[in-house]
Amino acid sequence: MEYLNKVTIRGQVGSVRTTDVQGKILTRMSVATQEVYKDGNNPMVVETTWHNVEGWDKEGLKLSDTKKGDKVYVEGRLKMQRYLNAEGHECTAYSIIASKFEKVTD
Repeated sequence: MEYLNKVTIRGQVGSVRTTDVQGKILTRMSVATQEVYKDGNNPMVVETTWHNVEGWDKEGLKLSDTKKGDKVYVEGRLKMQRYLNAEGHECTAYSIIASKFEKVTD
């Protein structure tokens, strides 16, 4: 059996940070996606989800050229990380490790 870990999103950039990690470019950004649906009493509900996206080297350079408000298309794999917060509670964070990244126009 072959396993698959693939995520595709298209959304709007919230923030972008680029750093040098031991000679490799790492760019982290937040990307918002929206789902619009009808809900019983409300005619339209807009639900926004924020995604953490990371790009290394070649993809990191592409990501570093983006700015807040840009619309983007991202393909990659989902990475889960567990950590303890300041109060000592275990938390889980998810990131998309980008393998393909493009700016898009409407």
